[in-house]
Amino acid sequence: MHQMRLAIPIALPALLLLAGPVACGPGFQLVGPRIDRELARELSQRTYPEQAERGEALDIMVSTRANTLTLTNRTPHGYEDVELWLNREHVHAYDRIRIGTNPRVRLADFINHLGEPFPTAGLFTPEAGERLVLAELYVPDTGLRHHLLVELEDE
Repeated sequence: MHQMRLAIPIALPALLLLAGPVACGPGFQLVGPRIDRELARELSQRTYPEQAERGEALDIMVSTRANTLTLTNRTPHGYEDVELWLNREHVHAYDRIRIGTNPRVRLADFINHLGEPFPTAGLFTPEAGERLVLAELYVPDTGLRHHLLVELEDE
């Protein structure tokens, strides 16, 4: 009996670590499979569009929670074949950003030019996470780079 009580507190955290990012609350959606190596390699070859003209700021909210990112598009139309740049360094390609709340994406699926994922905090390494301070939507069809609204995390 004493061994059983000891096993449960040890086993539960181990299961949570194996399960990946865990979050609770209304509207939480599980995130799909991790980014594959080929896509990560392709993203790492993209360069930040520094020379692109700035378009108007868009009413798209970028929020992070449990090492995931959610876009809430409050504009009257969707966007297709665009790049979302975080802190001018990490990029993720979107086939489509629809009006309203879009599915969560792992922050680790945003890749920099070295093929490294966006730094996220872990259970034993909370200091390893990078703060999201800038999000920009680059639309290759128009050549414009748009600022997005970033919801700051509570400290």
